Amino acid sequence: QLLPYLYTKFYENHRYGLPVMRSMAQMYEMDDSLVTVDDQFFLGSSLVIKPVVAQGVQKMTTLLPIEDNWYDYHTFKAVTPTGTGELSQDVADDRIPVFIRGGQIIARKDRVRRNASLMAHDPFTLIVAVDRHREAKGHVYVDDGATFDYRDKGEFCQTLLSLKGTSLSSRVVAGKCDFGNSVEKIYILGLQKLPEAIYRSSAGNKEALDFYIEGERILIKLPNVKITNEWEIMLLF
Repeated sequence: QLLPYLYTKFYENHRYGLPVMRSMAQMYEMDDSLVTVDDQFFLGSSLVIKPVVAQGVQKMTTLLPIEDNWYDYHTFKAVTPTGTGELSQDVADDRIPVFIRGGQIIARKDRVRRNASLMAHDPFTLIVAVDRHREAKGHVYVDDGATFDYRDKGEFCQTLLSLKGTSLSSRVVAGKCDFGNSVEKIYILGLQKLPEAIYRSSAGNKEALDFYIEGERILIKLPNVKITNEWEIMLLF
């Protein structure tokens, strides 16, 4: 499911030297209390993971710095740590605590396949987790996943996804390619006010999109955009 996100993070490691796994102290350099935290980590810049490393554990506490918004990865619900940043949760049998940092956009593929090669043409799902300014951004890196054409022919694409104000947009920042993968679903988490309508803007025209309110999240289905193209979706409040 998270292979597109991981693929992007390994590209960032290759291109810029950014670690795929990052300590809490690395992400919050001014917070001395996180220097000794060694039982949880960031995966990229968007996900905090708290592994279960002991048998019979029924409750776990995760440290989530209070300057950011946080969302449960499994349920998409907003979570609120204490004033010291602690969040206690019961441990489920089939999952470990994973949290999305506000202000991030994560790309993943939700269709279950036997191996990665069978996912090559699957559509993407975007998770937009807003921060306290109702903004979010994230990068997606795509190539053919099999050859060195990204290096020899420049056949790759890196896009910047951004939610700012009423605009959710995709902009190509490096490379040139069109692998044809569409975006099937877009989840937007944490909006305090729900939109009255959502449109896709293309060539000066507006097309209304179907969206659904599911508890604390908005789901946009079949927005008719591609992950490697430039586009804009407008939220009208």
